[in-house]
Amino acid sequence: MSTIFDDLPPVSYADGAAWLERYRAALESFSGDDLVAAFTADAELRLHPFEPPLVGHNAIRAYCLRLAERHAELELTIERHWTSGPTVLAAWHGAARLRAGGRQRIAGFLTAELDGGRCRRLRRWALADQGTPA
Repeated sequence: MSTIFDDLPPVSYADGAAWLERYRAALESFSGDDLVAAFTADAELRLHPFEPPLVGHNAIRAYCLRLAERHAELELTIERHWTSGPTVLAAWHGAARLRAGGRQRIAGFLTAELDGGRCRRLRRWALADQGTPA
């Protein structure tokens, strides 16, 4: 079985790190412009394995706006990353200060299939605590 991603050129370790830094910085700054710039126009962003993906720049920008509505601050750390063909894999963790008060910790794993330095398909798995009071 072949997919469109089989024909994509491999991503170097350094290029994978550069894309992850771009993605992390866009999320931390809640910049919809920077976030969509990291994705192709028809990109898929899957935040949960049992829900449909967000597709395209408008849906990805709306996701960034929802993050900004919920979080006053967001700090993310890429713990480690790997590359395999056009795919970047990364373990990450973070913390957020919630607008409703308190803090939240989150950790997860992601896979990003890159095409020319932009992501065509991102799958993200995350676990978050319920947050701690302010």
